[in-house]
Amino acid sequence: RRGMAPKKAAAKGTQEPIKAAEEEEKKKKKPVKKKKKKKQADEPVPLSAPAATWRTPRGRYLLDRARAQLMELSEKNKQHDINGARNAWIVKPSAKSRGRGIQVMRELDEIFKTTEGDQWIIQKYIEQPLLVHGYKFDIRQWVLVTDWNPLTVYFWRHPYLRFAGQPYDETMADRSEFTHLTNNSIIHDMDGFKAKCAELDCHGYMWFKEQFQEYLHATRCPCARHRTPWLQPPLYTCDYFGVRWEDVMFVAKEEEEDDGDGDDAPGAAP
Repeated sequence: RRGMAPKKAAAKGTQEPIKAAEEEEKKKKKPVKKKKKKKQADEPVPLSAPAATWRTPRGRYLLDRARAQLMELSEKNKQHDINGARNAWIVKPSAKSRGRGIQVMRELDEIFKTTEGDQWIIQKYIEQPLLVHGYKFDIRQWVLVTDWNPLTVYFWRHPYLRFAGQPYDETMADRSEFTHLTNNSIIHDMDGFKAKCAELDCHGYMWFKEQFQEYLHATRCPCARHRTPWLQPPLYTCDYFGVRWEDVMFVAKEEEEDDGDGDDAPGAAP
């Protein structure tokens, strides 16, 4: 009997390595579950991304969404395309003319602080205006009302354009009155006002109606057959009468308290 004990111990010792090997084999055959990767949120595509990025399915989808948003904004606000995105507002005194006291502001606190006293007019600034050679302009049209009943109005057929004194800056970084205002009574104080403006090819930063018509035909409708015969030099000008402007000088009396617009017609001195 004492000789049997070692045999059992030996048998028991041989079984343990076998079981360990079987368990190891089972672990190898057992399928390993793969860890699911967390879905990362789509990162926005920068506007500076290469053009190839926007040609991908996701890029085309984002472009379609952007176009739809812009269309919706245009339908709700007819001036959306010209209002811009700089949040610029024009702030001007309610009882002044000739561009006096007009400012361009972008911050609400600044507007409230400026308009605490007196009465002011605040309007959304047109940040993307129509430009001529990079300059802002307005059209001065004169009418004469001779009677209210019946209403009788005479319409002058020779309006003119007034330009700002400096090229327009779309970034709104430059708030100079010479950049944003077209009043001749303002820009005539600008350095170099009396010199000829090369970009506009004129003196005094003014155009006649006919010059504007020529510009529109040259830039918007270059087809020769669309050019109409009424594009003639304006009447009642120095050139029409054969007189050089350099030989003529007008002296106008300035009235500081005059509330009327003191801007003169093209070619006239300030």
